Amino acid sequence: MCSHDIDTLRWFTGGEFKEVYAIAGNYRTPEARATHPEFYDQVLLSARFSNGAQGCITGAQGAQYAYDSRVEILGTHGLISIGGLNAGTTVVCTREKELRRPAVVSWTNLYREAYLAEDIEFVTAIREQRPARVTGCDGRAAVAVVNAGNRSIVERRPVALT
Repeated sequence: MCSHDIDTLRWFTGGEFKEVYAIAGNYRTPEARATHPEFYDQVLLSARFSNGAQGCITGAQGAQYAYDSRVEILGTHGLISIGGLNAGTTVVCTREKELRRPAVVSWTNLYREAYLAEDIEFVTAIREQRPARVTGCDGRAAVAVVNAGNRSIVERRPVALT
């Protein structure tokens, strides 16, 4: 869970994960507890980075309210908030004085253009016989963070990445 959020934090911070502390629970799928007691559908991960930055990832699998993908960047001069639950900018105001916005229902809708751009970049790299922008090193970095996060959940302590 949250592997793309790990990629995002690496990109935004410009650093590598140095230490993580994660907690998790199974709140939406109690039927899985008997056969998969280690399964979790919600996670909170705090991180320190090699360049001194800090980050936090919250994730929930199977959220029924919408597809929720947001980023907040708290800096020394202010806050940047990216994304949200709203599908576009449409707002409906009703006679009952309610404001309604359609929710993002799927990652396939939200990231359609991003996945297309990713595929185009990959094919272009092959055609131009150059390395792709995203490499196996990026994939290995995400797996290392997931493994450290899972270890942190089980051991209930911060885990350093080497």
